[in-house]
Amino acid sequence: MYSSRLSLVILLVSSVIGSSLLCTSTQQKLIESIDALTVGFNHPIGIELYNLKTGKTFYSKNSRFLFTPASNLKLVLGLAALDTLGENYRFATSLMMDGHQKKGILQGNVYLKGSGDPSLTSTDIEELLKILLDQGITTIAGNFCIDQEEFAVESFAPGFTMDNIGKPWSTLARVLTIDRKALSVKPLYENDLVSNESLEATYFDIHSFIQNLLKNHAIELKGSLLFQKTPAQSKLLATHYSQELCLLLKKIMKDSDNLYADCLLKKLGAQTSKTPGNWHNGRCALQEFLHTRLDIPLEQTRIADGSGLSRYNLLSPHHLIKLLVWAHDRPYFNQFLETLSVAGVDGKLINRMTAIPGKVKAKTGTLNGISALSGYLETKEGTVAFSILSNGVIGDAACKTELEDALCQLLVNYRAQEINRPGRKLAPTSSKGVRVLHKITHEQKARVTISA
Repeated sequence: MYSSRLSLVILLVSSVIGSSLLCTSTQQKLIESIDALTVGFNHPIGIELYNLKTGKTFYSKNSRFLFTPASNLKLVLGLAALDTLGENYRFATSLMMDGHQKKGILQGNVYLKGSGDPSLTSTDIEELLKILLDQGITTIAGNFCIDQEEFAVESFAPGFTMDNIGKPWSTLARVLTIDRKALSVKPLYENDLVSNESLEATYFDIHSFIQNLLKNHAIELKGSLLFQKTPAQSKLLATHYSQELCLLLKKIMKDSDNLYADCLLKKLGAQTSKTPGNWHNGRCALQEFLHTRLDIPLEQTRIADGSGLSRYNLLSPHHLIKLLVWAHDRPYFNQFLETLSVAGVDGKLINRMTAIPGKVKAKTGTLNGISALSGYLETKEGTVAFSILSNGVIGDAACKTELEDALCQLLVNYRAQEINRPGRKLAPTSSKGVRVLHKITHEQKARVTISA
């Protein structure tokens, strides 16, 4: 049984750790012990371990091969957002009007303009609409318009699986998402792929909601509910702001919130391309970030969404280590570190590695057959950046996370001197690495990569 074997390896290594005699053979035993942890797992595993104190990689296994990273992709998204938007960025949802007002009647239209806020609620919308009463407006002679121009109207990302529709972890990322549901203005019907329950969990009936809200506040709408862009000369009535980005990222990292992640991806796409945010320009924003900040060639990665739900995403442990090392020197590193789950304390790691609480801060990643864990861990004398990606895993949840937890526990208990062995410094990643990947045999490819 894997758990018994891993416990035995950790026990043997711990006896070495307790010895005060440190030598090259002891250093080598650490490497051998890490290798021993991975023996017997019949699925591709990629690992890279980097000592931030020495600035060197001290362990690597299949770290240049591409894996489906699941939610470890959110590490790229979060740091790209901090770098591009800034830690204090907030989503804004605005209520606007055009025309003129006379004796309680607005001779014009009202506009609800979104910017992709994933945390927006029906209560927030109601508070905005109350501003109409504050302005003395009791009748809207024109239309009530929903402005969703900042994002393209799209369905799910490329590589998304249909059986995720309606699940709590899967929601359409639209410029106006209310109570975690995408807007709909027409009846939706179940089909062979999607049930009524899934539709109800995915879509928000904006027509009925606005009509009822206006009625409840005694505001008469003479016109219709339309999707329409806000004219440039419109008057701003009120704006609802989300929490700051550094707080929203805690939802993305600790809770692994996919809606927040995909909305943020499209916001990055809109911000960098100056066109409506969509999967394509959001993906380009992340790849351009990796290229310009980390010198990772565009052709070395594949990104399809921001959440990591897509099966098309491909990254290597080495890519993630470069990202984590780069982040360590950023002025917003402490804010970023606070967004990660803490082993035995909170987030997705609250019930994991409870024997070493607070020592591991990382991002989890889980899909069917996929497990990932990347972040930072504290040894007795220094910090290690680590990335562990596993694809093709068959078994229950415990089977998928067993290796990750055992490896982190081993390293946390190790002395820093024993991971200060000569290693290699991170070098700019060249496109040559991609060509090598393409030259491996079919047998090797089956063992170390997952096809998109």
